[in-house]
Parts: sequence; structure tokens; C-alpha cells
Amino acid sequence: LHRTGSRSFMVGGALLLAMSCVLMAGLDEIGWLFYAARAMQGVAFAAFFVSAGTLVVTIVPQARRAEGISIWGAGVLVTHALAPIGGEWLLDRGGYDALYWAAAGACAGAALVSVLLPHHRPSTVAPSPLGRLLRNRAVATGLFALFTSSLGFGTIYAFLSAFAKREGLGTVGPFFLAYTLGSIAIRVVGGKLADRHDRRLVIVPALLACAGCIASLAVIAQAWQLIVVGAAFGIASGLSYPALMALVVDQADPADRPRAVALDNWAFTLGMLLAAVGFGATAQWMGMRPAFVVVAAIGVASALALIAAGRPERPAPATS
Repeated sequence: LHRTGSRSFMVGGALLLAMSCVLMAGLDEIGWLFYAARAMQGVAFAAFFVSAGTLVVTIVPQARRAEGISIWGAGVLVTHALAPIGGEWLLDRGGYDALYWAAAGACAGAALVSVLLPHHRPSTVAPSPLGRLLRNRAVATGLFALFTSSLGFGTIYAFLSAFAKREGLGTVGPFFLAYTLGSIAIRVVGGKLADRHDRRLVIVPALLACAGCIASLAVIAQAWQLIVVGAAFGIASGLSYPALMALVVDQADPADRPRAVALDNWAFTLGMLLAAVGFGATAQWMGMRPAFVVVAAIGVASALALIAAGRPERPAPATS
């Protein structure tokens, strides 16, 4: 990525996503082609997402890096809100074929828009060894915090529906709507907070708030409480994720920024993957409500780790 530039990877990733959707549209059974198409989607999305994130942290001044990442993330969250609505509408009227063809068209449109993006000259400097970046305390603790954050979100994403149904709390649609609205709002309005001072002054309270929201699931008893938790969790997540991503990227040289963004994405994805397995086993052993407390405790540990790590080697410049 550092040799070819972000735009090429974005165009290629979007086109590969479109091709995978076309393949999915023609399937009528789950076989090897289905798994091949899903693997293609994973590779293509990673290429597009990482290169888009790299472009953002490249063109946005360091003094406004967290704000830029926040606004970019708000755009991603809008699709989280609109895609289920549009997807259900297409499924009702045309089935999965219509859904995948529409997705292919959207990906092709993303490729076309990506062609119009500014092209940055590829770096002629080779990236540093991966170990050098990972030995940076701010990077290591930032990635751990991203991992635990996604562990919490993955737990909610995978198990909240079953939990709400079993506890008689209604559907989880209002929770995720409140989460999305809260996260978008704080990213647009408060994204610049992590650029004003030491990013940890935003990250640590936000991580503790996320942990508190997850722990509160152990005691809620009414549907309206679930909505309140969703909004609060969205606000806390909307503050912590962009600031954490900026914290990791701050420590990277320009040639290492694609790798830093990829590490951010890797840590978050790993947490999402392990959440289903880890929380499921824990919930089976002690019950879902106590298991939420365990996940929250891990989030508190990441906040404490950031405090213990001290000031980053390359602190972000404060803005007024």
C-alpha cells in the first residue's frame, strides 16, 4: 500500500467487492464457491477499509487527526443504519439476488468515486520492521484497548438479541438505532476533543464509560433502559475508537501509516471474532448477566493499561 498509494487499493478493493457480490447473486446453494466469494469479500473489504483509513490519516493534518477519523467513521456508521433498512426492502421485493446485485452496484459506485480521489505519490521509503512499531508502548496498549473495545461491541452484536429475548426486553432494533445516532452525533460534534490535549484524556474516560455500559446489562430490567444504554454506549464508543486509532497512527512514520491503520483494523476485527467464542463459553458457564461484567472488567483493564503506559513517545500536538 505504501508503494502504490491508497487510491489504487480503494479502486481495486471496491471492484473486487463488486465481483464477489455478483458471484453471491448467482448462487443457489452453500458450496465451495460460496466460501470463495466470502473470502474474496473479506480480502476486498480489508483492502478498501485500510487504504481509505490510510488516505484519511494522510490528508488530514496531525493536529486534527482524531477529528478527521471521527468524521470518516460517522460516514461508515450511516451505512450501518441505512443498509439493514434498504436490505430488508430489497429482500421483500426481489430476494437475495436483488440484494446482491444492488450491493454490487454500490461497490462499483464506490470504485468510481475512488477514482476521483486525490492521488498521493507513493512513498519511496521502506516501512520499518513490524516489531519496531509493536514495541512502542502507546501502540501496544492502544491496540490492546482497540481489541477490548471490539470484544465488548462484538459481545453485544452477537448476543444482545438472544439476551433481550430471554429477559423479555423486546427487540434490539431501538438499541442499535440509539447506538448509531449517539455515535454519529458525538463524532461530528466532539471528534476534535482528542486533538486538543493528550489523547488519553478522552480515551480513558470513554473506555471506562464503555465498560460501564456493558456492565449495566447485568442489571437492566426494562426495554427503555436498553435504549439508554445503547445511546450511552454509542457516545462512548464514538469518542474512544477514533482517538485510539489516532493514538496508534501518531507513533508511525509516514511510510508506516498503512501498517498502523491495518493494525488498528486487525485488533478490532480480532476482538469481534473472539467475542462470539469467548463470551459464549463464559455465558454458558456463569450466565449471561455475570458474563457481561467479565467483559466490562477487561475493558477497565485496557483503560488502566493506557494510564500505566504513560505519555506516548510521539504525543499529538495540542490544538486550541
